[in-house]
Amino acid sequence: PVSAAVNAPEDADEYNWQDLTPKKLWTAIVEEAQAYYRYTLDCDSCVTACSTYGLQAVSLLRGFCLMMGLQIQSRTYHFTSPYEATFSPNDVLNTYPILKYPWFEPASIEEKWALLQDIADPSLRKHILLEIMQVYNR
Repeated sequence: PVSAAVNAPEDADEYNWQDLTPKKLWTAIVEEAQAYYRYTLDCDSCVTACSTYGLQAVSLLRGFCLMMGLQIQSRTYHFTSPYEATFSPNDVLNTYPILKYPWFEPASIEEKWALLQDIADPSLRKHILLEIMQVYNR
């Protein structure tokens, strides 16, 4: 998904993140939204999503940079072309490490909840219910 589109593949010797166009990134975002959240984004680009959902493109860029550990120059960025990169390597001022936290897994919770409905053994039901509660409390 998005992380696979942005991060280097494990089997590749060299990966150029500069080749990641807004169109490719948007496609990865739409696929991840569908797979992870089961939500369909009915937009063909970031610009369309911003106008449809009332978002600001700069806020999305800021969120992307925070998630990817990038510090970029403070300047006006153009988000209109789906085939040209929004920023270049010269815009990247610094990179910093990202501390990873466990992600909430709504799909697995739904599967465990469905499994819980079919189990008659009270001790096993209690165990699965505790697992569900632990994920919610993270």
